[in-house]
Amino acid sequence: MSEQDTPPPRIRNGGAFWCDEHQRWECVKNRKQARGGGRCHQPAVTGLDRCRSHVGVTLELAEVQGAAMDAWSATYGQPAVDPAQAVIGMLNLAVFRANFYAGLLEEQVLRAQEDRDDGGDPYTKGAPPVGEGVGLIGHTYSADKEYGIFASGEAIRGLVLLEGQERDRVVRYAKAAHDMGIAERHIRVAEQQAAQLADAIRKILDGLNLSPDQQKVVPRLVPSVLRALAAGNPAA
Repeated sequence: MSEQDTPPPRIRNGGAFWCDEHQRWECVKNRKQARGGGRCHQPAVTGLDRCRSHVGVTLELAEVQGAAMDAWSATYGQPAVDPAQAVIGMLNLAVFRANFYAGLLEEQVLRAQEDRDDGGDPYTKGAPPVGEGVGLIGHTYSADKEYGIFASGEAIRGLVLLEGQERDRVVRYAKAAHDMGIAERHIRVAEQQAAQLADAIRKILDGLNLSPDQQKVVPRLVPSVLRALAAGNPAA
């Protein structure tokens, strides 16, 4: 194959090179001459174009930066921001979602408690009550030919897990922003704006009296619209 016919190297959105020899995305930096020179063939950190040796920061911080860049790349097809902007953008989104889920979780707990106090509980379907944690804990079910469907255990409700996961992301991205030297005031402003936005959207949704099916769409629709706004694409 002539040089003219040689296909261009495959480059990931994060900038890493695809290595046909090793079948993986690899670092774009060059090795030291003492090690033979040429392009480094170490695997790139996901979302970034460099390996753990060439990334210039701790591996923990590099992985957070890469995760933020990878999320933006998956959403928009190519990274339109640098790692610092991506981390702040993901921090904004995580803070909003954590506050939004916390509000929904509080409503779920209060509603479940009211149903329990009234003598009914749509969450248990005839199973033994789970006490004060009815809005946080639900029953798991099993079935057999003799007894039919029956409550066989308890498990944390999905909304509880979502809220906890988002709060973990807030801590992770906030720490990354701090380690990257992003101003603390900038982080506080971002958190306050996200909390205010979450509160405003909750009030709007409460006023709309959405049906149960419409409410199920909210956790999917709202974050996608916010990502588009954060990327400067309000029409998305």
